[in-house]
Amino acid sequence: MGPIGFNELIVIFIALGVFLIPAILFMMTQQSVLKNVQVRNRRMSPGEVWLQLIPLFGIVWAFFVVNRIADSIALELGDAEFTFDSASDPYGDRSAPREKPTQGIGLAYLICAVCSIIPFLGVLASLGCIVCWIIYWVKLSEYRNLLVTRRYNNTSVPAY
Repeated sequence: MGPIGFNELIVIFIALGVFLIPAILFMMTQQSVLKNVQVRNRRMSPGEVWLQLIPLFGIVWAFFVVNRIADSIALELGDAEFTFDSASDPYGDRSAPREKPTQGIGLAYLICAVCSIIPFLGVLASLGCIVCWIIYWVKLSEYRNLLVTRRYNNTSVPAY
C-alpha cells in the first residue's frame, strides 16, 4: 500500500468536515448552556463537554454530559433567585417535582447511537440517532435562550 494520494486526502477532509464540524458546533451549544447556568447550579464545568471528543471514552462520557446538563437546567429553572411570569415558565408550580429538561431526548439520541453498531438494526438506529440528536440540539438551544433571557431580565444574579 502506497502513500495517500490527493483524492484520498480530499475524501478524508470532507468526511472530517461532515462529522467533526457539526460535533464541535453541538458541543459549543452544550458548553453555552452550562455557561448560562449559575455556578452553584452547574453539575459539571462547561469545559468538560469537550471530553466527548476522546475516542471510546467520549461515548460513555456523553451519557454523563446529557444527565448533568439536564440536572443543571432543572436546578437553574427551580432556583428561587429567578423570577418568571407564569406565562413564560414551562414548569408552572415550583413546589411540584419536575422532570429534567432535555434528558429524555438526549438519552434517546445516545441509546440510538450505541445501537447503531448492531448489524441490520443499526441503519434504523442511525436514522433515529440523527433525528433525536437534532431534536436534542434544538431543545438545548431553546433552554440556552431561556436561560440567557432570564439572566438578563434579572441582572442581580450573575451567571459566572
